[in-house]
Amino acid sequence: MFFAKYKNEILGTVSLIKLDGQNAFELAKLAVTEKYQGLKIGRRLMEKCLEVVKLEGANKIILYTNQKLTAAIEL
Repeated sequence: MFFAKYKNEILGTVSLIKLDGQNAFELAKLAVTEKYQGLKIGRRLMEKCLEVVKLEGANKIILYTNQKLTAAIEL
């Protein structure tokens, strides 16, 4: 689990779940506080996840989302 923090305030969060029997992770619980959305915080959290997945030697990240969540789909 990773957090985006600024001046002792948590602005966003994301977690990675290792998938059993697969060389992959699931991206879960990606969220950015509403007043900080649009500042690329979600993208930076995603970049951190990509770093970790590469270090772990995995070759896939899976994101399940709703079609209405366009920001998640753009990631």
